[in-house]
Amino acid sequence: MASELVERKLNKDALADYLRYQTVHAPDTLVDGIKMLLPGTYMELNDAEISTSEYWKPWQQFHADKDPIVVQKGIRDRLTSAVEERLVSDVPFGAFLSGGIDSSLIVGIIRERLARPSILLTCHLTNRTSAKRSMRGWWRNVLERSITKSYCNQKP
Repeated sequence: MASELVERKLNKDALADYLRYQTVHAPDTLVDGIKMLLPGTYMELNDAEISTSEYWKPWQQFHADKDPIVVQKGIRDRLTSAVEERLVSDVPFGAFLSGGIDSSLIVGIIRERLARPSILLTCHLTNRTSAKRSMRGWWRNVLERSITKSYCNQKP
C-alpha cells in the first residue's frame, strides 16, 4: 500500500464479513481488488504478468490403504497426536466449543487424554439463529460428556 501500486479502497463486503463473523473469508481481503493466495497455491511475478498455480490438493496424497476402517484410524491417530502435542502446559488452558464437529472432536480428545479438568468456553448468539440451526443442543451434549468446567453466555 505504501508503494501506491494498489488503490486504498475498502472492500465493503469484506468489512461486513469482518464485523459479522470477526474474519474476512478467503479469498477476499479488506482491500478492494486484493485477494489472498488460496491454500496450496503460489504466485509468480515478473515484469509482464502475475500468475498463480496450484502445487498441492488434498486428494493428491497417496493413500496406501483403501480400507475405510484403516483410513479412519489413521485420521483419528493423526488428529489425536496433533491435539496431544498442544496439551503440554503447566497452567490451565481452555477450549472453545462452537458446537461444530471439529471443536467437538478436539474437546472429546482433550477429555480422553487429560487426568485434570480443563476449561471449556462455549458461545451462543441469542436472537441470531433459528431454533433449527441452533447448536445449543449439540454443545450441551458435548458438555455433559466432556469437560468439568464451562463458562457460557447463555445456559446450554
